[in-house]
Amino acid sequence: MWSDLQARRAAAVDTARRYLALMAQRDLEGASRLVHQHAVFIFPGGAARNSLADIVAGSARRYHHVGKTIEACDACIGDDCAVVYVRGALHGRWLDGRDFTGIRFIDRFEISGGLILRQDVWNDAGEFRV
Repeated sequence: MWSDLQARRAAAVDTARRYLALMAQRDLEGASRLVHQHAVFIFPGGAARNSLADIVAGSARRYHHVGKTIEACDACIGDDCAVVYVRGALHGRWLDGRDFTGIRFIDRFEISGGLILRQDVWNDAGEFRV
C-alpha cells in the first residue's frame, strides 16, 4: 500500500513538473497532452484562463519573459485525485525591461488519471510591480 501511494505521489508530481517545464518552453502541444479538455486555470486576482494559449497571452500582458525556479513539491493523494503544490520563485523581465528575481509563487494542481483538472496560481508579483 505504501509503495502504491509513493508511486501515485511521484507520478502526480512528475505530471505537474513536466507541465510547468513544457509551458516554460512554450510547447503548448506537449503541455496540452497533460491537461484535461475541461481544465480550469485560475491566476492571481481570480483571472480565469480557458486554454493554454490564454495563459500565454495573459503572461504576455505582464512579462517580457518569466521563468520558475522550483524549490519544492508536495502532494496529497486521494482516491480519485491528487493535489500537488509546487512552490518556488519567479524570475524574468517586466515589459518595461526591468529584470526581476525571487518573487514567491505557489501553483496548486488537481490531477486525476494523469491529467491536470485544475491549476490555481498564486504569486507576489503584484507586490513587486511599480
